[in-house]
Amino acid sequence: MPKPVPIPIDMRRRIAGRIGMGAGRNQIAREFGISTGVVSKIAREYRLYFENTGAASVATQARQIDQWAVRVDREDELLQAYLALTRTQRPNGQMTRTEKRLSYAIYNVNRHHKGQYR
Repeated sequence: MPKPVPIPIDMRRRIAGRIGMGAGRNQIAREFGISTGVVSKIAREYRLYFENTGAASVATQARQIDQWAVRVDREDELLQAYLALTRTQRPNGQMTRTEKRLSYAIYNVNRHHKGQYR
C-alpha cells in the first residue's frame, strides 16, 4: 500500500486556524477532504483542543453514574427477593431453581463493574 501524501504545511496551518476558531472535527474534515483522525493529529501538533470535548466527558460521567444507580437499585430488588424466599434447598440438599436464578442474577448485576463506580 503506498504511503499517503503528507498534508502541506500551509493547509495544516489553515486547519489549525479553523480548530482555534471553534469549528468541529467532522466539519473540518469534510471541508478539507481529510479524515477526522488527521484533524485530531494536527490539533495535537498545535496543542489545540476541540470545544465540546469536556462536555462529552461530563455527559459520559453522568451516564455512568445513572447506570450505577440503576445497578444498585436492581441489586437491592434482587436481594429483597432472595431474602423473601421460604426455601433455598430441596429435601435432598440441592438448591431450588428460584434460589439458583436469584443468586446468579445478584452475582451478574455487578459482574463487570466490581460493584463500584469508577
